[in-house]
Amino acid sequence: MSCSSSGLQEPLAIHGDPQQLRIACLNLLRNAIEAVQDLPVEQRQVRIQLERLGDRACLMVADSGPGLSDALAGLLRKGSRKPAGMGLGLFIAHNVSQQHGGELQAGRSAELGGAELRLQLPCEP
Repeated sequence: MSCSSSGLQEPLAIHGDPQQLRIACLNLLRNAIEAVQDLPVEQRQVRIQLERLGDRACLMVADSGPGLSDALAGLLRKGSRKPAGMGLGLFIAHNVSQQHGGELQAGRSAELGGAELRLQLPCEP
């Protein structure tokens, strides 16, 4: 599997519950890793990027998996297509983002072809 990361080289302060924010980020990463696990090793790609967008921090997680079907409409669905999963990962990440004054956007990665999720949260200037 190929994993690449890019983004900020300096600290970024986000006010919020560290445990909830950690869970939201881990859910996005876990989903990306699980999305590529059935692909041939040479096709498995996960990309993680952190950037500042004005007064927001944006964590982008993209993968080369099959993508999300009807991503925007299905973002809050509690059901999962994964046989071993509970299907709550995106739902939890979405709720955490809203509780912290942010948002979770879902779409298709133009670069990798699979899912692309962007967790945006307010940060200190």
